[in-house]
Amino acid sequence: MNGKVAMLGAVLAWGGWGVATRQAMSQAHPLTVQWLLSVPHIVLLPFWYVIATRNVSEMKPTSSTLLWTFVSCAFTLMATLCYNSALRTERPSTVIAVTSAYPVISLMVFLILGFETFSWTQLLGCLMIAGGAFMVQAQP
Repeated sequence: MNGKVAMLGAVLAWGGWGVATRQAMSQAHPLTVQWLLSVPHIVLLPFWYVIATRNVSEMKPTSSTLLWTFVSCAFTLMATLCYNSALRTERPSTVIAVTSAYPVISLMVFLILGFETFSWTQLLGCLMIAGGAFMVQAQP
């Protein structure tokens, strides 16, 4: 899949995810929604395995891959639970805008670990993201 098409698809899907999650939060506790989110993942596990075995020439994850996948999963679970909890008490536009600023954190970590090199345009972009999140959450 083309990277730009994939990014557009992710943005559209995350937009829908925010709306669907807000609707679920208005009807159930965040922990209820959290465990319900696991059901499709369990059901789709065989599907992903079959797709992977047909499209990946060598499926031998290293211990490092397993560790980082586990860490990623732990962060995803924490982030989803925090996001869902925030949707119960805050305006959806505020929650979505503020939590969408997470790339700023990722970029800072990438810079510290040396995975990215600093640029002034990245700094400007981060300031724009932070400013946009602040502007969206401000009460009129």
